Amino acid sequence: MRSAVITLIIVGAMAIGHDPKTEQSQATRQEASALLLPGYHYTASSGFDSSGGRIWKDGGPIIYYEFGPLGGEKARGYAEQNPKRSLTVTGSPATGEFIVALDEHEDRMLVDVDRRLHFDARVRTRRDVVEVLQIANALARPPK
Repeated sequence: MRSAVITLIIVGAMAIGHDPKTEQSQATRQEASALLLPGYHYTASSGFDSSGGRIWKDGGPIIYYEFGPLGGEKARGYAEQNPKRSLTVTGSPATGEFIVALDEHEDRMLVDVDRRLHFDARVRTRRDVVEVLQIANALARPPK
């Protein structure tokens, strides 16, 4: 009985939190390919309340991404659980809030954009970090 109530609460929250603008702002497959940096590839997947996939380049970072109305602040939560990791919060009118957690010990970087777009990347170099930020910024902007 308790699990049924919890499931009902989750489904209700997802229905209330559903934002049609989020779906409309997601890039099509062709648009997403055009937004990637040279040499990058991606595979798409979809979940119950979100869509996402993997972006990678041979010899470069591996980026897992997720679009969804309930994306939350995974980067902030990661940094709070690991206080020795860096946390940067910034933003712009075009993208909304940009939260970046960088873990140099684990070669991991988490980026949240406006609580609707989440990236979890394996980065080994400073160039990888810059490229992840470029991709996150490009995908955060709604298609024209």
